[in-house]
Amino acid sequence: MRTNFSETRWLPLAAILVVALAAACSSTQTMEEEGSDAWITSKVKARITADPEVNPFEIDVDTTDGVVRLSGMVEDEADRAEAESLARRTEGVKDVVNDIELGDPTVKENIDDGWISSKLKAKLAARVPLITT
Repeated sequence: MRTNFSETRWLPLAAILVVALAAACSSTQTMEEEGSDAWITSKVKARITADPEVNPFEIDVDTTDGVVRLSGMVEDEADRAEAESLARRTEGVKDVVNDIELGDPTVKENIDDGWISSKLKAKLAARVPLITT
């Protein structure tokens, strides 16, 4: 049986739609709750970014059911406490989980990159046979 071109061009679109619907249904939150959490996250990020005392680039903000989780790294306890305070004072926030670590963010970043780099080099060196003549 010959398939009509107009029928076959809709097949990829239908497949994408099915995948998108399945992904949307996998959340336990309603669309309103997800939108509210995204709004809360953006408001908390905006407050942290606007604060001259806190480095916003080292703080990650996630919100689930109105509970804000802060993570990342700051240099001192004052920055950690300020980020938490800013989050708590944001409209819609039910609670704050402060998982921000203390330390020098650039040192941790460099240690992580250096560790990964050395592991990769070791793996590559182990796989490359030595050429002898």
